[in-house]
Amino acid sequence: ELPARLKRYNLLIARRRAQVETTFATLKRRMRLTCIRHVGLIKATGQVLLASILQHEAVGHDRRVSRPPRATTTDLRRHCRDQG
Repeated sequence: ELPARLKRYNLLIARRRAQVETTFATLKRRMRLTCIRHVGLIKATGQVLLASILQHEAVGHDRRVSRPPRATTTDLRRHCRDQG
């Protein structure tokens, strides 16, 4: 059972949290990015941006591809290292 203070806090942030969680869930599902490994807006934004770039390159603008390949953290590291 949560203390009254935390219940009130959760009620106050529920709408904003739902927007953020829905956005991340959609991005993760579309890019098959299985987890966001960074805490913090800047690092998480960077990880999502790199994953979307890799997914965009992998699909190659071809709309006929039914399911994009999974972008993993290893792929992100390799891409960053190669672009160097």
